[in-house]
Amino acid sequence: MTLRLRLLLVYLIVVLLSVATVGVAVYELNRTQSIYGPLLVWHDVVWDSHRLRAAFPAIRQADDGEREFENLLTGVQQKIASVGGYIDVDYMRDWYIIRLRQAYQAWKDAPPQERAAAAQTVAERLDDLTDAVELLRVRLNDAAEQQRTNKWVLVGAAMALAILHVAVIGWLLRLWLLRPMERLNRQVAALAQDRPPPEPLLTAPRELASLATALDQARQSLAAYRQQLIDGERLTTIGQFAAQLAHNLRNPLASIRAAAQVAARHDRGPDYVRERMDEIIASVDRLNRWIGGLMEIARREPTPMRHADVVPLLHQIREALRPELTPKEITLAVEAPEEGLICAHDPATLEQALVAMVVNAIE
Repeated sequence: MTLRLRLLLVYLIVVLLSVATVGVAVYELNRTQSIYGPLLVWHDVVWDSHRLRAAFPAIRQADDGEREFENLLTGVQQKIASVGGYIDVDYMRDWYIIRLRQAYQAWKDAPPQERAAAAQTVAERLDDLTDAVELLRVRLNDAAEQQRTNKWVLVGAAMALAILHVAVIGWLLRLWLLRPMERLNRQVAALAQDRPPPEPLLTAPRELASLATALDQARQSLAAYRQQLIDGERLTTIGQFAAQLAHNLRNPLASIRAAAQVAARHDRGPDYVRERMDEIIASVDRLNRWIGGLMEIARREPTPMRHADVVPLLHQIREALRPELTPKEITLAVEAPEEGLICAHDPATLEQALVAMVVNAIE
């Protein structure tokens, strides 16, 4: 999972938890409004219902109170209708208000001898309305008390969501960002100290893993370059030593070869003296070729290769090493195809290698 995707998930979690918190707050506000709004209006309804019940006996004795009674009744009906959007009051309007109006109208229309009975009916309807609004007020008060309890519960839930919000975001940032950064810092510190990382390289998130891999590759490249520099310095030192050694060896070898040539040319004694002088000259030439090969290695120049028959070189090596074979009574035989053996090689380098092998075998 990439770092961008992880941060996007963290952002979505923040949004979801924020929406949940806001949703709890909005629900709490709507719930409170649906209870406390009707409760405030209903207190007026209760008060007006008591005023209605108190006003009716007065208008029975004086007709000038009828308008006030009807205004109070209309006000109660309007206030009951105003809370219809929050609580169910249709039954109260259809059952109590309409029946009260019918009883009141019947009282007004009744002949004087029947008014007492009609008034008793109006009073009963007023008592029913007062009891109904009182009962609903009690229910609304109970709901308000319950809402106060729910309010603290929802406040606690909102606080728990906020704490969960912080904890989840902190944990995710720690897991997805801070810990990989700490591992990356340790790997950078290891790179600065020129040593391998103390733990496996990062594999996620992808961006930090790529950076860690690039840093480790840089460390390995620097180590390889450093080793190349060390090898170069070592070869330079070897080359300087080889050049000095070659210079110091070639001068006495040249003197030995010249002395052997002079001795071989002027000696009139037995033939074995001239043969020994020729062997000395061949050995000096061979040493000169070895010194030349050593200089090539020190200069790191490629060895020249050519296709040639190696059988004459084998016989030449056997003859050159004969003085070392005879005292130890060792016989060196060369078994090679009669038609020769053609291969790509450098005669000087191959001669050095074969002579070293045979000398080791003799010893």
